[in-house]
Amino acid sequence: MEFRVLGPLEVGDGSRRLQLGAPMQRALLGQLLLTAGRTVPVEEIADRLWPDRSPQRPRNAVQLLVLRVRRALAEFGCDGLIESQPGGYRACTGEHVLDADRFAELVGQADDAAARGDTAAERALLADALALWRGPVLGQPATGWQSPAEAVRLDALRLDAGERLAAADIAAGHPERAVPLLRERLRLDPGRERATALLMLALHRGGRRAEALTVYRQAYRYATDELGLEPGAELRALQQDILRGDDPAPRTDPRPAALPNRLAAFVGRAELTRAIVDTVRQHAATGTAVCGITGMPGVGKSALALHVAYELRESFPDGQLHADLGAGTADPAAVLMRFLRLLGVPADAVPFGQAARAELFRARTSGRRILLVLDDAGSAAQLRALLPASAGSAVLVSARTAYTGVDGASWFRLDVLEPREGVALLTGLAGAGRIAIAPTATARVVDYCGGLPLALRIAGARLAARPSWSVTRLAAQLADPRRRLDELVADDMSVREAIGRGFAACTPRQRRALCLIGWLDAAEFSAWEAAAVLDEPLEVTTELVEQLVDAQLVQVRRAADLAGAVHYAVPDLIRLYAREQQAEPIRARHPELLRTAAL
Repeated sequence: MEFRVLGPLEVGDGSRRLQLGAPMQRALLGQLLLTAGRTVPVEEIADRLWPDRSPQRPRNAVQLLVLRVRRALAEFGCDGLIESQPGGYRACTGEHVLDADRFAELVGQADDAAARGDTAAERALLADALALWRGPVLGQPATGWQSPAEAVRLDALRLDAGERLAAADIAAGHPERAVPLLRERLRLDPGRERATALLMLALHRGGRRAEALTVYRQAYRYATDELGLEPGAELRALQQDILRGDDPAPRTDPRPAALPNRLAAFVGRAELTRAIVDTVRQHAATGTAVCGITGMPGVGKSALALHVAYELRESFPDGQLHADLGAGTADPAAVLMRFLRLLGVPADAVPFGQAARAELFRARTSGRRILLVLDDAGSAAQLRALLPASAGSAVLVSARTAYTGVDGASWFRLDVLEPREGVALLTGLAGAGRIAIAPTATARVVDYCGGLPLALRIAGARLAARPSWSVTRLAAQLADPRRRLDELVADDMSVREAIGRGFAACTPRQRRALCLIGWLDAAEFSAWEAAAVLDEPLEVTTELVEQLVDAQLVQVRRAADLAGAVHYAVPDLIRLYAREQQAEPIRARHPELLRTAAL
């Protein structure tokens, strides 16, 4: 069976075609096929199908649509395509053919051919890939839904493949082949400078110099009128070459794809992902977009930054770079050295010193759309040294706190997973069968992990590594709070170490305050209760607690009440870590303080 989404939705087996007359049924099937292999939450399906006016019972409406689509597929001989998952649905194409997957596969083979230097094979593979397209993704139906992120990703991949095919035709001495393709690309995206440069080059080499200069003037008007900017340095240099009658060559700078692999079984965060993606695209239109993600240790900041990067990478075709900044321990000069080498600068051409390397990095990224992922940033100064200067680039940052010293940065706070999301994450890691038969034990594991993604990933990894274990057994091992952090370790993942890194970044006074507050037996506490434990004035205590909030080790549970008191809480796993530190002797000396504060 073949499923086609690169154009109007089609399902067929070569001799017959599935008829799905109802627009909503087509929209639902298209949605699931575009995200094949990923569980789409029911809430997300409903939001996309009914963006303006949701049905009175959206979950029931989605279930009814799924039932009707399943029935139509079963009658067509394609039963089992749509699988029910915890909280949503997933399309499992299996041995069936999905044209979007085939397109991505052919582009990947073209990448391999390019790496081997086989330009003929690269061109043939790109041509085959582009031939799969019959129009916009899902034909852009007037009624119904299509995934914006996935549609944008596929369209961007199509644009990039078309430009590569055009560049191959120009290099092979057939510039006339490239002109129609590039004109179509610019019709879809008139601000795409790489397509503009290739079209100018193709026209110039085809003896159509005046037309090439006309293309530049059109690009100049678009950039200045629509974006308020001049064209990039590459395009301006190309225009000068054509004016002089020189034979310019297309830019051949490397386009590094240096992102780490995505995490398996990523769940939740859909709303926050959309917010960050939208913010990046909005800000990158006029400058360098910088978006940061903060949150408590182990909450999944790095995973979300990488997830968003993969959602955005096709919008930044000139390269994607990644660096672990080690909470401030990484030397920016060393990071810049690696970035410059990935961008094609020979080692002997990289200058000495951070300032000179930062200047060269900004020059090498000028006029290019580069995506940077800077993980575990430790200071605003560390970040500023690594920012590209080019409009159209973007930087995703994960950090323990929001650094206000980075101009124009947008910061997003990440919280723990909801219980149902925690169950979904465990299901994805340990298997649906083991989780489904022990719902009560699973809920206990999620609760013991405090909804913390790192803790849940460790729990899931331990279950996956021990098929004989039941979820009930794991829950029993986590039940003892004195041993819980000992149990939440798997390979190089450790909740204790993750919290410890945040703890070590605090000042001695902040660490002492957290250790003492961690022995409070109350679920919440106010600053005056903390002051009784710390034996400090209320003003000093309030400042210390707020500093721990900034460090993501204490949370604001409730805003100021009628008496003006803000209520705070220490997350359970951080509380356990704090109690492991050197607060026990103080508890033994001053038990009355802790008991009084807890009342």
